[in-house]
Amino acid sequence: MKDLFMFDNLRIEVEIEPPSRRKFETRYLAETGDSPCVDGYNLQKNRWGVQCRIYFNGNDVLIHNLRMMGYTVEDDAEKRGYRSSEYAYRVTGDRLFWRLIRDGFRIGDNEELIAKKKAA
Repeated sequence: MKDLFMFDNLRIEVEIEPPSRRKFETRYLAETGDSPCVDGYNLQKNRWGVQCRIYFNGNDVLIHNLRMMGYTVEDDAEKRGYRSSEYAYRVTGDRLFWRLIRDGFRIGDNEELIAKKKAA
């Protein structure tokens, strides 16, 4: 999967309702060894469950690969609003979120990891 997710930059955010917090944090800790309580992890009383968002910039091959894998890649800035001035694309959902987490990405900004992956 080294070349599959070659993002130019990537930010992962999670909005979560308080009752879902313990289960999510336990899984995140088991997957990463880290607490998810960082910039990009937000408790929201007005949420239902867990909402994972992946904001990123990348080339056409990356977008094509994600869509071929069944991910809905949003690229309409007017519909996305939040963070659309920084990132051209967004994927919402936990399937890609957990796949990226298993590949070493973390909640928040991931520029250092992306630089390492590109250099490898």
